[in-house]
Amino acid sequence: MESKNYRYGLRITESGEFEVKYKNYYIGIPSPIEQNKRHIALLSKFIEAHDLLPKRLGITIKPRFLNYVLVSPKAIIRRPRSKKFDFSNVIKADMLTTIIEKNVEELDVLNTFKCALKISSFSLVEEFAKKLAGFHKPITIDWKKKFGIKDVKKYFCFKCGANISEKEAKFCWNNKKRFKGKAFCFKCQKEIL
Repeated sequence: MESKNYRYGLRITESGEFEVKYKNYYIGIPSPIEQNKRHIALLSKFIEAHDLLPKRLGITIKPRFLNYVLVSPKAIIRRPRSKKFDFSNVIKADMLTTIIEKNVEELDVLNTFKCALKISSFSLVEEFAKKLAGFHKPITIDWKKKFGIKDVKKYFCFKCGANISEKEAKFCWNNKKRFKGKAFCFKCQKEIL
């Protein structure tokens, strides 16, 4: 599932391009369907590369991925009239349960039999989920390092450039009228009337 915060409206053109409403006009955006297809492909490769899929009687149980794009329940989704592309998987988030129930009801006998062969016990699915979640490593970014910000608290006199203490700087900031919001060393403070 790819979730998008397109609260004010989403429009899909006849050629399958996505546009989102911004103020009183629409701007083009990358296709969330194609974005999700790439996510599914990467997830499939990762699961396969790490041999995470459960097995039944020595046979790997392959998952079936469904590609849904969820938008705000308040959004207006404008789909093209042409049936050239199927955009039924672009839905409002509050409709997800209803859509899944409808898909299950529409399974024919053959597909029902195929699905039954893939059904796994809760413990098997839980074990798979725990293995997959075990690979998650939250990203940490050292923003100061990334932007070259040094973690040094040094204060300088606005007039002479000398290092000053935090106490001297705060005295000046607390007397904004006199020092006009600038920090000065004790010597330069005396010179400012």
